[in-house]
Amino acid sequence: MAYREQGEIGAPNRGRALSNILTRIAAAFSTNSLGKVLVAVIYAATTVWMMRNFLAGDRTFFGCCDASTQSIAWLNKVAEATRHHTFALWDFSVFGGTTSAGQLQPGTFYPLTIMLGLLGAKNVAIGNAFIYMHFAIALASMHLFLRGIGLSRLAAIAGAISFTFGGYVALQADAQANIYAGLVLLPLIAHFYHCACRAERISEATVLAGTGGLAGAAQIAAGHMQPFIYSSYALGLYALVLAVRNRKAKWWQSILTLLVSQASALAFAAVPVFLSVQYLMRAYRWDQTGVTVWPHAVPLNTWISEPAALHWRDFSTLLSAHSQLSGYYATLYLTITGLAIVPLTLRRLKPLTCWLWLLVAFAVIVALGGELGALADVIYFLPLLAQTRTPARALYLYNFATAGLIGIAIDQLRYFLKSRPAVVREGLALILVLLMTYEINQFFTSEIGMTLTSHQEAHRFYFHNPALDALERLSNSGPLVDRFLDVKGSLTEAIVPPNAGDLRPLLNTFGVGLTMLRPLGDFAFTSDDKNYATSPAYDELGVRWVISDSSLEGMTLIEKGVGYYLYERPNRLSVLWTENKGGAREPMPVEKARWEDNDVKFRLKPDAAPHRVVFAQPIYPGWQAFVDERPVPLHQTDIFMAVDAPAGSRQIEFTYRPHLLVPLMITLITLVSWLALAAFSRLDGGNIRAWRVRATASVRRRID
Repeated sequence: MAYREQGEIGAPNRGRALSNILTRIAAAFSTNSLGKVLVAVIYAATTVWMMRNFLAGDRTFFGCCDASTQSIAWLNKVAEATRHHTFALWDFSVFGGTTSAGQLQPGTFYPLTIMLGLLGAKNVAIGNAFIYMHFAIALASMHLFLRGIGLSRLAAIAGAISFTFGGYVALQADAQANIYAGLVLLPLIAHFYHCACRAERISEATVLAGTGGLAGAAQIAAGHMQPFIYSSYALGLYALVLAVRNRKAKWWQSILTLLVSQASALAFAAVPVFLSVQYLMRAYRWDQTGVTVWPHAVPLNTWISEPAALHWRDFSTLLSAHSQLSGYYATLYLTITGLAIVPLTLRRLKPLTCWLWLLVAFAVIVALGGELGALADVIYFLPLLAQTRTPARALYLYNFATAGLIGIAIDQLRYFLKSRPAVVREGLALILVLLMTYEINQFFTSEIGMTLTSHQEAHRFYFHNPALDALERLSNSGPLVDRFLDVKGSLTEAIVPPNAGDLRPLLNTFGVGLTMLRPLGDFAFTSDDKNYATSPAYDELGVRWVISDSSLEGMTLIEKGVGYYLYERPNRLSVLWTENKGGAREPMPVEKARWEDNDVKFRLKPDAAPHRVVFAQPIYPGWQAFVDERPVPLHQTDIFMAVDAPAGSRQIEFTYRPHLLVPLMITLITLVSWLALAAFSRLDGGNIRAWRVRATASVRRRID
């Protein structure tokens, strides 16, 4: 009888036990210290699960194209300069010598790359560490944003996982690491802007906006302007919504905060911005059909006909975990679970929810490009969008906004079920988050990364490449004064890594990047540029070695291997050559060449006669020359820099020292002003953390 009585009440007890468990889990999430630990554990476990194929060595983020030919090279270049206690301002090894900092893409001033360099990370390991670190930043920044707008921890976890692993932003991790690094900071910028708009005092709002500006400056320093441009549009649309919908808010505060946030970002990043503008005014930039010049807006016809856009048929990627846009490396993936619950956010459109839906609409409209007919012409003329090259990249904002809407939907569901027992309310929310995470895992494991079989897989491409080994051996058999030319040097067909000189002692004639100095392009790309044996331009650029995947005429075959032919050009010069009064040119007799990060020293042989000495590198602002440690004026021969070396000269040095006084002063003044205002405001009561808490307290648990 006692047993039967226990059985009779066992089922209700089990129900109450499950309810108590879920209630305790919810309470644990609500507890500050324990909740933070649980969140950290959940994120760590989710990351390990998502990354299991990468951690096991079955997949790589650097398997092809931009990731292996550009990102790995740039990260190593910046890290190596850091270990030499300087910045990688110049790159002698690509495009006949070009400004690394001015290209912006290598991320010369990005703090996290500098930190990895100081820690000794290099080769492919620095790339892996860089990507893993930014996955963590993506989770943390999105979680902070969603908690800041008033969501529960469970809802914030759902949105953060969706943003980090389940969409277009994640696809950039194995495509362009510099863009990915900037994109993961978007939620952080939005968080500080949101707090600044709700701050009680203008001083607090200014400091919070300036803090967001620091994150915006990091976006720029990471190596690409696109994340900053799209962040500016995101904040601008938020300011518009607040001005129109939120009658309690001061509309002018949202506008002023926007201006302070983005202006301070540009001021904090004044040095890379200055160097980039200086370079881009002198450079070509490639688009899908040709090249552009300053200000590098793609032509209207190119924008409209751009294949890298969203097409109507691509809306099928909303639910497909195994597909991308038909013309581009992007997706609309939302998961079945996400698509089912996101409409819940339409129940009550508060300003913040309106903003996220507006971002979705804006991103999709821009991404559709030429599909919209005459409307595409209007979109093209929106500020700076034409500089982003491809309409589909607006989907960065789509990924961010839909992740936010997923988080809001989870809490909306919990609010609808508030009268239900905890076992129903919390259990259903938890099940939905788990289902969505499972779907995102299907997407991540199929679409992110590549197998190790690609011939451009970074470790194989740079360190197990017989053609590259042969080039390095030949180039360094004496002083390193000769360049090589890969006739298949495109992004996907290159025999050797185009930017290999950033990891190994080599000098390439060209390279892979988005831009090239106009003088070099005009000089090298002529009707004679396919005449590899006798091209005068290649003579003057110091090209000695030519590598091809097929036999070529007019040159001496030095080595033949699997998939490559290595030739030596006749009648070549070197990167340091002379021109006598009669116009005859010949290689300068160099005893030793010492290449450093931003300068090069040539030790001449004793019998070197007095000559005009030409350094086969395009002349560019910021260069200084020294002969036997005495400064000498720079001259120009063709597109190259030159000096006059008197008889008996033994050493010629070229040093790159750009004039950075003005941008440094702008950054310093902005930083001092921000710190002073923060200190003053703190004396007046509170600090940045307290202001964030106060600004978000009014919206906590009121997102419904």
